[in-house]
Formats: sequence, C-alpha cells, structure tokens
Amino acid sequence: MMEKNYNDKKFDVAILDEAQKYKNVSSLVKKATSKLKSTVNFALTGTQLKTALWNFWSIFLTLFLPGYLDNITKFRKNIKIP
Repeated sequence: MMEKNYNDKKFDVAILDEAQKYKNVSSLVKKATSKLKSTVNFALTGTQLKTALWNFWSIFLTLFLPGYLDNITKFRKNIKIP
C-alpha cells in the first residue's frame, strides 16, 4: 500500500465520515486526521455519539478547534474530572 503524505497540503474543505472512529486519541486514524490543514471541517456520523464530554473533546474540539481545551491530560484534570 502506498502512503500519501498531505502534511504540506492545505484543503478548502475536509469531510470526515464516520466521526466516531476519531474518538480514540491514540489511533493512527486520529493522528493522521489531526494533521490535516483545512479551512472548513465537517464530521459526519450515522452512529449516535455518546454525550460524554470526552467524546465531544476527542471528536469535535481536536478536529475543529485544536488546542482550544489543551491536551488530553489537562482536559481530563481540569474539565472532565474537576
């Protein structure tokens, strides 16, 4: 399988289907999609998302507002478990 490197590319739109696959912070899929540079992002899913703050952080904030609520360690300490 040929790997493609999109690190130097900037996209107008990124559409990520099956958003529930991005909630595992240590997965290769999550790491690869977090490096995408785009002006507009969409996350689509047909699967019901759990309403836990962890899911919200891992899927939406890391894709759409990276760094907004800091890294996972600080998020767990300051937000999820006050």
